Amino acid sequence: MFDSHIHLDQLDSNQIDRIVRDPLLQSVLAVSTDLASAERLLALKRVFPKIQMAAGFHPEQTLIDDKQQQTLFDWIVKNRANLTAIGEVGLPHYLKRQNPKLDYRPYLALLEQFVALSKRLNLPLNLHIVHDDVAIMLDLLEKYQIQHAHFHWFKTDDDSFERFLRIPYFASVTPDILWNPKTQKIAKKLPLDR
Repeated sequence: MFDSHIHLDQLDSNQIDRIVRDPLLQSVLAVSTDLASAERLLALKRVFPKIQMAAGFHPEQTLIDDKQQQTLFDWIVKNRANLTAIGEVGLPHYLKRQNPKLDYRPYLALLEQFVALSKRLNLPLNLHIVHDDVAIMLDLLEKYQIQHAHFHWFKTDDDSFERFLRIPYFASVTPDILWNPKTQKIAKKLPLDR
């Protein structure tokens, strides 16, 4: 078994130990939320070989300034050999729901920088993208000719789903598959090898 998206750095040491020592688990992709998160994951990765890691900036938080962004990008480049992916990156679904007037432009600009970095470093993306934002993300992936991406929380409309299927991206769904008809519909149509 492989866990394709876990915020391992947010767990306590007993929980981490239990997860990474589970004999059924071959590996985990631990995604970061910011630079401090990435640094903690790298320290954990050095102790536990089962951990693969992604470095990025989770979009459901206040944006960091340009200098902090550059520091994070530099850290990612410097630690490229330790990374399996760039992530978790994306667009702020919940922040936008809380504040419909949220200025999306800086979030889009940051996301595009991560996509460009993904291309430059030849690393796949672990994406926090749902609903209408999937079309925006597919446009960015196409623009940069990104072939490897994982939509970890996949929910979208039929048109974007059809676009998604034309390129071999990966997707996973959340536990709401148990009660949400829209998620169930997507899961039924999603190929098991994707």
